[in-house]
Amino acid sequence: MTGSDVFSTTRFGLLIKKEIREGWRSWLVSLGALLGLMDLLSILCANNCYYEGISANYYSYESARYELLFFAMILFIGGAFVASGAFKTMATPPSALSVLMLPASQLEKFLLRWVVTVPVFFIATCIFAVMADLVRVGYAHMQFGMGLRCVPWFDLLLHPENHDYAEGFVRHLLLLYFCVQSFFFLGSVFWVKRAMVKTFVSLGLIAWAYFLVGTWMFSAFQPEGSYYNGFSWINEDTAPVLFDAFSVAVALFNYALAYARFKESELINRW
Repeated sequence: MTGSDVFSTTRFGLLIKKEIREGWRSWLVSLGALLGLMDLLSILCANNCYYEGISANYYSYESARYELLFFAMILFIGGAFVASGAFKTMATPPSALSVLMLPASQLEKFLLRWVVTVPVFFIATCIFAVMADLVRVGYAHMQFGMGLRCVPWFDLLLHPENHDYAEGFVRHLLLLYFCVQSFFFLGSVFWVKRAMVKTFVSLGLIAWAYFLVGTWMFSAFQPEGSYYNGFSWINEDTAPVLFDAFSVAVALFNYALAYARFKESELINRW
């Protein structure tokens, strides 16, 4: 197989154009609903955090803090929902056959779904968050005559330690998001119907099983009268690095496994 048979930028570009041409209406509805929800939450935060006599600085901080909390929830839940529908076109035999007959390689079909559900959704959510934050500032000015500050987005992402909105954990939170989303992306390959629910339940059962086994092993093999105080090389400096590395490794492994499963589904459906 030649390199152009595996991936071709021209063919991948045509595949993207086809996706936009056929799905732009549903994309606009989904993006419009996402933006509307974030705008509504920003207005609610600005309205509920205000009271008579509040200072502008404290009002700005409190409303932005709750706003960021809601945005993080939307990012996690929305990312899981979008990733769970990445392979919904494989749910029925006719639609699966249509995907298989599409003149593109499996890698290109897989990358199209990954691009739409992972980076495109994340970038769109970030842009809408900035727009919704401007709505918060504008609403507070018109409704209460308060001049609020916008969330320092770039500084929050690049220098989170300078802000206590998330206590410096923005980078770790984002890597955790991509790690969690990768599980739902993987689940969409295995369960094309109700993938989000099945993936969530499966992750819960697996986590509970690991907790029970780990607890049993810890109590069974620990000498009586001794105690375990952790590894000496895991401290407040190395723990965040290990967490980030683990999140990236798990996400990459899940995407590789999802691609292998997607290629396998082609063989099963063709047979």
